[in-house]
Amino acid sequence: MSELPKNTPADQSDGAPEPGSAADRQPPATGNRLVDEVLAELGDLDALPVGERLEKLTAAQQGLTEILDGTRGRLPRPGGQA
Repeated sequence: MSELPKNTPADQSDGAPEPGSAADRQPPATGNRLVDEVLAELGDLDALPVGERLEKLTAAQQGLTEILDGTRGRLPRPGGQA
């Protein structure tokens, strides 16, 4: 009778999250404090019910849009025109 290999993926699980899993992912650091705060709010997204995910994503989109809109007045116009 042949034995099954002992190194199957199910046998190797020690309860630690796999690299790249939701449990060990961190939001990206952009260097912009306001953007980083919005992204940090999405950290627990995978643990939420679908309906709540949509609410959080919508709030993040609105927050990022406000940040972007706030910077538009400070940018020079293309071609150097005022």
